[in-house]
Amino acid sequence: MAGWEYNNETQPVSHACLTKLDYDGEIIWEITWDSPGDARARKISCNEDGVYVVGEAIDESNKSHKYIAKFGFDGVREWTINGTNIGDVCATENYVYVKKDGSLVKLDNNGQVFWESPVSGGKLFVEGDVVYVAGSTNVNASGDSDSIVSAFDVEGNQLWSTRRFSTRGDQVYDVCATDLGVYIVGSGTKGWDFFYMTKFSTAGEQLWDKKFDRAVNGSFVGLFSLDDVIYGVGAFNDSPRYFDALTGIVDSDGSIITSDVFDWCGDEDYAYNVCSSGDRVFVVGTTVGCPPMVSPPFRKGFILIYELDTS
Repeated sequence: MAGWEYNNETQPVSHACLTKLDYDGEIIWEITWDSPGDARARKISCNEDGVYVVGEAIDESNKSHKYIAKFGFDGVREWTINGTNIGDVCATENYVYVKKDGSLVKLDNNGQVFWESPVSGGKLFVEGDVVYVAGSTNVNASGDSDSIVSAFDVEGNQLWSTRRFSTRGDQVYDVCATDLGVYIVGSGTKGWDFFYMTKFSTAGEQLWDKKFDRAVNGSFVGLFSLDDVIYGVGAFNDSPRYFDALTGIVDSDGSIITSDVFDWCGDEDYAYNVCSSGDRVFVVGTTVGCPPMVSPPFRKGFILIYELDTS
């Protein structure tokens, strides 16, 4: 897991942290690193060669710097690449794809750049030999934007690009793909009561578009797919504060076939990201925690591990 930690009373700035756990949720090791200002780890991806973390550091002049760093499985940092704006990261067996400074960038496990291809959007997912990039167009004067999805081959050639047109404005949260299609999830930039999920074919044709009522279905902000199974995570409840972390499984037609909620203490439980190893599903999120409450509240990170019935 990657994130940051701080203490409201004794620690004026945050420290970035990376934690390794076993399948029982026990901590094997944890490392932290600092900068003059806040330091935060925001994205993580792994392959058999190491762990790749996207983070942010604030310097003495309060200027933000982004970076991607590789760590060994012993927690030792091996290399770092800095950038003005670094978004998502997705590692495959031998390569690492990252959205950096307006381009999709392919690296090897040693941080060597193979190619860069300009593209809009900051969310990545790799399925087979195709890299999918999702995001939103720039918000115009009336507050509108559209979801966009682009596909690249592993040589950096753009295969196609398409968009979901919206009259309310779109903000894409995540993307995933299977052999059956490409899926995005998001909500409106103008503040509406639904979140949407849209499916495109692997050739870029929009197949369906569904809206879900937040009050009934909750909302997803993270997606992951493995073996044609789609997992979504987010929050359940329509309250501005009292909500539970939500984990769901979605079929290829966009129906939520099963879901589970996690309630730590009934106050601001939120799931942000999800992945699966095939026999387990891992969900990470944050919670305000249990009373007595303090102001500002102490947020805590959590990980949920679900065992799947693979029989």
